[in-house]
Amino acid sequence: LMNRSFLRNRIEFLGILEGTKQYASDIQTIQKGDQSNYNKKCGTSKDDNLASKSKLNDVLLLIVKYLTDINNSQSLSKDSRICVGRALVFLGVTEQGITMWEESLDCFKKALRIFRGIGFEENH
Repeated sequence: LMNRSFLRNRIEFLGILEGTKQYASDIQTIQKGDQSNYNKKCGTSKDDNLASKSKLNDVLLLIVKYLTDINNSQSLSKDSRICVGRALVFLGVTEQGITMWEESLDCFKKALRIFRGIGFEENH
């Protein structure tokens, strides 16, 4: 999941929002599996669990960086910018679910800047 080329190909194939949702789903599945394994294994340390969570955080941050780079592209259409904004909101919610509070707020702020830049009303 940390491969930027794989991320780009997946988003190009599924679309910005759906590709992001699929990545988030993969992360949640891995996180649940890691937690289940942590609970089942006697010799697994909390450090192993934290390392796994850190890797998932890195994947989320990679997606946010990739979406930010896409949005900075001069040739991106308004509809694509809307998809990037929605994907950032979705990632913000996902990050909240794994207690990445600052990162979540950052995603929401980036999405808000995108929506304002497009000209959306405050109450949109």
